[in-house]
Amino acid sequence: MPTLPKALFWILLATPLATQVQASETSTITVFADENYPPVIYRDQQQPTGFLADVLHYVAKAQGQPIQLILYPWKRAYVSAEYGKGGVVGVSKTAPRELLFDFSAPIYHDDILVVVMKGHEFAFENLNDLHGKKIGAQLGASYGTEADILINSQTLNVERDQSQTARLGKLLRGRIEAAFIGNGQAGLDALLNSDPELKAHRDEFVALHTPLTRDTLYLAFNKGMHMQDYLQRFNQTLKQARIEHKLPELAD
Repeated sequence: MPTLPKALFWILLATPLATQVQASETSTITVFADENYPPVIYRDQQQPTGFLADVLHYVAKAQGQPIQLILYPWKRAYVSAEYGKGGVVGVSKTAPRELLFDFSAPIYHDDILVVVMKGHEFAFENLNDLHGKKIGAQLGASYGTEADILINSQTLNVERDQSQTARLGKLLRGRIEAAFIGNGQAGLDALLNSDPELKAHRDEFVALHTPLTRDTLYLAFNKGMHMQDYLQRFNQTLKQARIEHKLPELAD
């Protein structure tokens, strides 16, 4: 990850902030993110790490505008943005969220996997194949409109939690039958390597062939923060980064 001057990129890991007003081109931008979503965004030795952190570093440096990146459990990060305390990066777009938030251009395409234990694989082609299974999923996360409807109506038996690592631990111990895990195979591998118990059993975890969904991730701000001008500048910086191939993992 590139090193930036301290004036350009500040990192806080726990302290709540007051609600922001519309940002000028020199004011500090506060952004919340998930602390445990490797390899896209996560905490490593108390520092934000991963592709989304790299994107915010790049934008801060390119624009000369400070960014505070604050890592929380996902639900807390999302609720902080809901209340207008800052933006949230790594969020997917849904119809209800579009009523509340202004969104950036797409930043990253994220495949959500259905992970099971070896010997307990099942045919999975669509959501109907998940009926009757106890599934672990992220607290506060969206898994697409159709899946969200089935989860909220309790048609699918979903147990929410705060941590993908803990979710795989529950899968290992037989407390759930499948787990929704983000960031594709790279995300699964990163999680398995991050925890000694999971690493010792890494060959026992299997991602089913068909992903649950391809989830596009964005930066978003509560509409009441009036951040449209900032998002326009953010989008222009990402567009230039694509042209110059500076951030090769950026979504199209």
